[in-house]
Amino acid sequence: MTGGFAQAAGVREIVAATPCGPDGRVNPALLYALKASGATEIVKIGGAQAIAALALGTESVKPVEKIFGPGNRFVVEAKRQLVGAVAIDLLPGPSEVMVLADETADAEFLAADLLAQGNTVRTAWWCSLPRRRRYWNKWKRRWNARPPC
Repeated sequence: MTGGFAQAAGVREIVAATPCGPDGRVNPALLYALKASGATEIVKIGGAQAIAALALGTESVKPVEKIFGPGNRFVVEAKRQLVGAVAIDLLPGPSEVMVLADETADAEFLAADLLAQGNTVRTAWWCSLPRRRRYWNKWKRRWNARPPC
């Protein structure tokens, strides 16, 4: 999520951390997006473990100078505990997002946008406030058809 900003700022080494799937692989579309956003190295770990590995280093992960990006409450706590060992961007709270949509909004895009805001934290709060019942029913069908988080 922040690789493009690092690339624009002229950072030469950009390490991205992402958990792998049950098969031990990272989704190819995600790999493409990470590389396109400037990642020069990708490590297959996520969550608080990734924060600790990137801050302190391991046998297979070199420590970094700065850590940026979103995460759940465990990631935020890991960042809080590692302030001083590594530069941290911020310690955010859960997302709170409201989308006001009319019938011209694409229900699939709306569902995807809301999922993107709430996908990292179970305590995140998000809602849609459509102006017409017909659109609400369309959006609700799309939301219920989404893949599980």
